[in-house]
Amino acid sequence: MSTRTTVTARDNAVTIRTEIGSKHLKSNKQYSPGCFGKIEIVDHKSAPKWLVWNPYILHGYRVQLSIQESFKSIFNLHNETGNIWTHLIATLFIPLLLLFCLFEVIPEESLINQIAFSINLLCGALCYLSSTSYHALGCHSESSWEFLLQCDYAAIILANSAATCSSIFFGLQCFPKLQFFYTSIGFILGSSVLIILIGPVVLNFKPKHLDLIELIRFPLLILDFAYGLVPFVHWTYLYGINSPQFSVIAPRVFTTYTFMFIGFVIYYFKIPERWFIGSLDIWGNSHQLWHIFMVLGPCYTYGTSLLFLKEVRENPC
Repeated sequence: MSTRTTVTARDNAVTIRTEIGSKHLKSNKQYSPGCFGKIEIVDHKSAPKWLVWNPYILHGYRVQLSIQESFKSIFNLHNETGNIWTHLIATLFIPLLLLFCLFEVIPEESLINQIAFSINLLCGALCYLSSTSYHALGCHSESSWEFLLQCDYAAIILANSAATCSSIFFGLQCFPKLQFFYTSIGFILGSSVLIILIGPVVLNFKPKHLDLIELIRFPLLILDFAYGLVPFVHWTYLYGINSPQFSVIAPRVFTTYTFMFIGFVIYYFKIPERWFIGSLDIWGNSHQLWHIFMVLGPCYTYGTSLLFLKEVRENPC
């Protein structure tokens, strides 16, 4: 995503805000207290266009803080506080979960299974860390915002590919050829999406090409997320819908994708702040809810991976 593309998107957001009307606006400048001192926060009219990415969030913008001030602002109240903490907590929790699983849940698993499980969780933690960094430090400058945004996209693709490939790896252990086939496709698909979305930005393609990337970015992310359903359908055919394996695993897969789907809908349609303009600037807006669902889905996937391993232990191939 180029500066031109992102600014264009934010021009549209500012236009929507202007149409909303001044009755929703608060004073231009306020101060938010915190553990390390207060910071200045402004409304959307005073914020740089590149920070205004949600047309229904009218206040609470931090403006070009230093890196040190941006770190300290994690403990202040502003419109990125919820976005930061929803994924910061997940970042801290997942390594603890990994240690617990390795020493208490799967200590006797093969080394390759432990490595695959660890990669999945660590990629998830990296994704949440990247998201936390973007929301915490993006207010420093437009260049830092752009760089951290691309890192966030890359980490999302990496975490999803790791989750998909690990589920395939564990679920098809009794079918090594299919395991290799679907895992390879998952890796190639994730790599291709990463190259298509991030490569043009890194290589400084012309703006007309970046406009196209912006247009296809969301569909490509959905395709990357939805791919995991393909090997699941094949897995269902192999075991049958009446099998005990299906009765245990299928509800968890459906629940995971339900979390993802709800999160995407909330994120895309800016629900619920589009109905409560200016009232959900700090807490309860769509991006925070999206973050929560994007934690619930992968965490449920981790549990499903453990069930796959348990199934193979109890019913060897």
